[in-house]
Amino acid sequence: MRLTLFGTGELARVVANSLALLHSGPLHVTIAGRDLGKAADLGRVAQTLARSRHPGSVFEAVELECFEESGPVAELLVRLAPDVVVCCASLSSSREAETTPSAWTELIGGAGFGIALPLHTVIPLTLAQALRQIGSKAVLLNSCYPDAVNPLLAAQGLPIFGGLGNAATIAAAVQAELRVADRERLHVLAHHRHLYGPAGGEVAIWLDGHRIEDAGRVLAPLRAARRSSRYPLIGMAAAHLVNAVGGDVPELLHLPGPLGHPGGYPVVVQGRSVAISLPGGVSMAEARTVNARAAEADGVSVSAEGWATPSPEASRQLAACLPELAAGFAAGDVRSAAKELLDLRARLRRCEPLGE
Repeated sequence: MRLTLFGTGELARVVANSLALLHSGPLHVTIAGRDLGKAADLGRVAQTLARSRHPGSVFEAVELECFEESGPVAELLVRLAPDVVVCCASLSSSREAETTPSAWTELIGGAGFGIALPLHTVIPLTLAQALRQIGSKAVLLNSCYPDAVNPLLAAQGLPIFGGLGNAATIAAAVQAELRVADRERLHVLAHHRHLYGPAGGEVAIWLDGHRIEDAGRVLAPLRAARRSSRYPLIGMAAAHLVNAVGGDVPELLHLPGPLGHPGGYPVVVQGRSVAISLPGGVSMAEARTVNARAAEADGVSVSAEGWATPSPEASRQLAACLPELAAGFAAGDVRSAAKELLDLRARLRRCEPLGE
């Protein structure tokens, strides 16, 4: 299997290493980054890990200066001809509040993570547009806020298989806490916002078809962990997903944004097909409700038509600093919305948080 991984940050490193250690067969992975040195470092370590299991595996690096324009990305993808494309690159860092707090990170904290949706969308959008441009059948997996980004891609008719992290991370934590060896016994409905606590309702968990009522207790250890410490769970889930995409046996997994559905769901993956797989007696309408309530608490909801609507609190805060986006934006306007946010971020980064 040939895979192209876009990004050189900590998440990209964990995903590359997990693929090297957990993939069921030899891989040819190309890590694309703006910094060739960083990409090469990731590749060298992953190569060493992979060859302890599959001597035929190859991890290499390539420099790509611009992730935001489909032309250069399309040229690279034509040359590499991947079976799977993984996006681990975003215009917004989820760790910025920890590393360099400012009035910008304070705005995100108050209005909700979803306020930065356009910044998380631009690079996955570029990859999807490039895949469509060259007629590639590659599977696109997106780690950048897939609960809300993937619906924006699907609304534009772009190819999106599913996401990494979020629902998969929560499901992995549930499986470990309940000590369930067979993940096929679990069904979990969970949104990105549920990583941090109940939001308009708790995560919905079923074990052997029976609803678990104390989901908060089950998820307490995960929620107490720092965000970056959860990355190995994302890497493990990514490896399981890539194995399933490369196989022909149906596997029950959990994905955020499968086929562009908002939020996270249990799914069955068999090769290049994916389908939502809810427990008996649970309708898609009920599943969407669980995710919709969490989405509002996260600051943004995305409709099937691709309209991103800020929550009332996010809209109120945007009205004060960026009124153009206070009412939301259409999927086709992501790039202009991102430019407005980048300009706002540049201004606010120069300001100390009000609480400082």
